[in-house]
Amino acid sequence: MSQQKKSEGSGHGAQSRAAAASALFQVLEKGESLSAALPYATSKLPDADKRLASAISYGVLRVLPSLNRLVGAKLDKPLKGKLKVLHYLLLVGAYQLYCQRIKDHAAVSATVEAARILGKRNHKGLVNGILRQLLREAPSADDSHQRELPVIQCRIILAGYLMPLTMTTPSMPITFWRKTTLTRLCGYV
Repeated sequence: MSQQKKSEGSGHGAQSRAAAASALFQVLEKGESLSAALPYATSKLPDADKRLASAISYGVLRVLPSLNRLVGAKLDKPLKGKLKVLHYLLLVGAYQLYCQRIKDHAAVSATVEAARILGKRNHKGLVNGILRQLLREAPSADDSHQRELPVIQCRIILAGYLMPLTMTTPSMPITFWRKTTLTRLCGYV
Protein backbone atom coordinates (compact mmCIF):
# COMPACT_ATOMS: atom_id res chain seq x y z
CA MET A 1 0.00 0.00 0.00
CA SER A 2 1.39 3.41 -0.93
CA GLN A 3 2.25 5.99 1.72
CA GLN A 4 -0.47 8.33 0.44
CA LYS A 5 -3.15 5.65 0.73
CA LYS A 6 -1.92 4.69 4.22
CA SER A 7 -2.18 8.34 5.20
CA GLU A 8 -5.76 8.58 3.98
CA GLY A 9 -6.86 5.35 5.59
CA SER A 10 -5.20 5.93 8.97
CA GLY A 11 -7.57 8.72 10.00
CA HIS A 12 -4.87 11.34 9.69
CA GLY A 13 -5.84 12.36 6.16
CA ALA A 14 -8.01 15.16 7.54
CA GLN A 15 -5.12 16.40 9.66
CA SER A 16 -2.88 16.72 6.62
CA ARG A 17 -5.60 18.68 4.79
CA ALA A 18 -6.08 20.97 7.80
CA ALA A 19 -2.31 21.49 8.03
CA ALA A 20 -2.13 22.35 4.32
CA ALA A 21 -4.97 24.88 4.68
CA SER A 22 -3.28 26.44 7.73
CA ALA A 23 0.04 26.71 5.90
CA LEU A 24 -1.64 28.28 2.87
CA PHE A 25 -3.37 30.77 5.16
CA GLN A 26 0.01 31.77 6.63
CA VAL A 27 1.55 32.13 3.17
CA LEU A 28 -1.22 34.01 1.41
CA GLU A 29 -2.58 36.09 4.29
CA LYS A 30 0.45 36.66 6.49
CA GLY A 31 3.17 36.71 3.84
CA GLU A 32 5.23 33.83 5.25
CA SER A 33 7.15 31.54 2.96
CA LEU A 34 5.73 28.06 2.53
CA SER A 35 9.05 26.55 3.58
CA ALA A 36 8.64 28.33 6.95
CA ALA A 37 4.89 27.81 7.40
CA LEU A 38 4.72 24.13 6.47
CA PRO A 39 7.03 22.72 9.19
CA TYR A 40 5.07 24.58 11.85
CA ALA A 41 1.69 23.43 10.51
CA THR A 42 2.80 19.80 10.15
CA SER A 43 4.96 19.49 13.29
CA LYS A 44 2.69 16.93 14.99
CA LEU A 45 1.95 14.83 11.90
CA PRO A 46 3.54 11.52 10.90
CA ASP A 47 5.96 11.65 7.95
CA ALA A 48 3.43 10.33 5.42
CA ASP A 49 0.95 13.06 6.37
CA LYS A 50 3.68 15.71 6.25
CA ARG A 51 4.46 14.66 2.69
CA LEU A 52 0.77 14.77 1.71
CA ALA A 53 0.31 18.23 3.28
CA SER A 54 3.43 19.44 1.47
CA ALA A 55 2.30 18.05 -1.89
CA ILE A 56 -1.13 19.64 -1.49
CA SER A 57 0.26 23.02 -0.37
CA TYR A 58 2.79 23.35 -3.17
CA GLY A 59 0.23 22.07 -5.68
CA VAL A 60 -2.40 24.61 -4.63
CA LEU A 61 0.10 27.45 -5.02
CA ARG A 62 1.08 26.14 -8.46
CA VAL A 63 -2.48 26.45 -9.80
CA LEU A 64 -3.81 29.11 -7.42
CA PRO A 65 -5.58 31.36 -9.96
CA SER A 66 -7.56 28.46 -11.44
CA LEU A 67 -8.56 27.12 -8.04
CA ASN A 68 -9.51 30.58 -6.76
CA ARG A 69 -11.75 31.06 -9.74
CA LEU A 70 -13.42 27.65 -9.30
CA VAL A 71 -14.02 28.10 -5.57
CA GLY A 72 -14.87 31.82 -5.75
CA ALA A 73 -17.61 31.14 -8.29
CA LYS A 74 -19.36 28.86 -5.79
CA LEU A 75 -19.35 31.30 -2.88
CA ASP A 76 -22.10 33.92 -2.59
CA LYS A 77 -19.62 36.25 -0.91
CA PRO A 78 -15.92 35.92 -0.05
CA LEU A 79 -15.02 34.26 3.24
CA LYS A 80 -13.40 36.84 5.49
CA GLY A 81 -11.98 37.15 8.97
CA LYS A 82 -11.98 33.95 11.00
CA LEU A 83 -13.63 32.09 8.11
CA LYS A 84 -10.82 32.89 5.63
CA VAL A 85 -9.05 29.63 6.52
CA LEU A 86 -12.10 27.83 5.08
CA HIS A 87 -11.36 29.43 1.72
CA TYR A 88 -7.93 27.81 1.79
CA LEU A 89 -9.46 24.52 2.88
CA LEU A 90 -11.79 24.70 -0.13
CA LEU A 91 -8.74 25.30 -2.35
CA VAL A 92 -7.16 22.20 -0.81
CA GLY A 93 -10.29 20.19 -1.58
CA ALA A 94 -10.58 21.52 -5.12
CA TYR A 95 -6.91 20.76 -5.77
CA GLN A 96 -7.42 17.16 -4.68
CA LEU A 97 -10.49 16.76 -6.90
CA TYR A 98 -8.79 18.18 -9.97
CA CYS A 99 -5.09 17.47 -9.67
CA GLN A 100 -4.31 14.62 -7.32
CA ARG A 101 -4.76 10.90 -7.72
CA ILE A 102 -7.07 10.68 -4.74
CA LYS A 103 -10.51 9.14 -5.00
CA ASP A 104 -13.27 11.76 -4.99
CA HIS A 105 -15.08 10.43 -1.92
CA ALA A 106 -11.83 10.30 0.09
CA ALA A 107 -10.88 13.85 -0.91
CA VAL A 108 -14.29 15.27 0.01
CA SER A 109 -14.61 13.30 3.25
CA ALA A 110 -11.13 14.17 4.54
CA THR A 111 -11.52 17.84 3.59
CA VAL A 112 -14.89 18.09 5.35
CA GLU A 113 -13.39 16.47 8.44
CA ALA A 114 -10.51 18.97 8.26
CA ALA A 115 -13.05 21.76 8.81
CA ARG A 116 -13.77 20.25 12.23
CA ILE A 117 -10.05 20.03 13.02
CA LEU A 118 -9.69 23.72 12.12
CA GLY A 119 -12.44 24.58 14.62
CA LYS A 120 -15.08 25.25 11.96
CA ARG A 121 -17.44 22.39 12.84
CA ASN A 122 -20.49 24.52 12.01
CA HIS A 123 -19.22 25.04 8.46
CA LYS A 124 -18.72 21.40 7.49
CA GLY A 125 -21.92 21.58 5.42
CA LEU A 126 -20.57 24.55 3.48
CA VAL A 127 -17.33 22.72 2.67
CA ASN A 128 -19.20 19.54 1.73
CA GLY A 129 -21.71 21.40 -0.44
CA ILE A 130 -19.14 23.39 -2.38
CA LEU A 131 -16.85 20.42 -2.99
CA ARG A 132 -19.77 18.26 -4.13
CA GLN A 133 -20.96 21.05 -6.43
CA LEU A 134 -17.45 21.33 -7.90
CA LEU A 135 -17.46 17.57 -8.36
CA ARG A 136 -20.82 17.58 -10.16
CA GLU A 137 -19.74 20.32 -12.55
CA ALA A 138 -16.20 19.03 -13.11
CA PRO A 139 -15.16 17.26 -16.30
CA SER A 140 -14.87 13.50 -16.07
CA ALA A 141 -11.74 12.18 -14.41
CA ASP A 142 -9.22 10.24 -16.46
CA ASP A 143 -7.90 6.79 -15.51
CA SER A 144 -5.55 8.34 -12.94
CA HIS A 145 -8.47 10.17 -11.21
CA GLN A 146 -7.33 13.58 -12.45
CA ARG A 147 -9.39 16.26 -14.17
CA GLU A 148 -8.36 19.08 -16.44
CA LEU A 149 -8.39 22.48 -14.78
CA PRO A 150 -10.09 25.23 -16.78
CA VAL A 151 -7.71 27.52 -18.63
CA ILE A 152 -7.45 31.03 -17.25
CA GLN A 153 -6.16 33.68 -19.60
CA CYS A 154 -5.17 37.18 -18.63
CA ARG A 155 -3.51 39.99 -20.45
CA ILE A 156 -0.72 41.57 -18.49
CA ILE A 157 0.59 45.00 -19.39
CA LEU A 158 4.33 44.98 -18.94
CA ALA A 159 6.55 47.83 -20.12
CA GLY A 160 3.98 48.93 -22.67
CA TYR A 161 3.42 45.46 -24.16
CA LEU A 162 0.39 43.24 -23.88
CA MET A 163 1.50 39.76 -22.93
CA PRO A 164 -0.97 36.88 -22.78
CA LEU A 165 -0.39 34.57 -19.83
CA THR A 166 -2.15 31.24 -19.81
CA MET A 167 -2.25 28.95 -16.80
CA THR A 168 -3.37 25.42 -17.52
CA THR A 169 -1.83 22.42 -15.82
CA PRO A 170 -0.61 21.58 -12.34
CA SER A 171 2.88 20.96 -13.75
CA MET A 172 3.28 24.58 -14.87
CA PRO A 173 5.45 26.47 -12.38
CA ILE A 174 4.29 29.86 -11.17
CA THR A 175 7.03 32.16 -10.00
CA PHE A 176 6.24 34.55 -7.18
CA TRP A 177 6.18 37.49 -9.62
CA ARG A 178 3.70 35.78 -11.93
CA LYS A 179 1.45 34.69 -9.04
CA THR A 180 1.50 38.17 -7.53
CA THR A 181 0.84 39.79 -10.91
CA LEU A 182 -2.05 37.45 -11.63
CA THR A 183 -3.47 38.05 -8.19
CA ARG A 184 -3.31 41.82 -8.49
CA LEU A 185 -4.23 42.31 -12.14
CA CYS A 186 -6.72 39.49 -12.66
CA GLY A 187 -8.41 39.69 -9.27
CA TYR A 188 -7.77 36.10 -8.18
CA VAL A 189 -7.48 36.56 -4.44
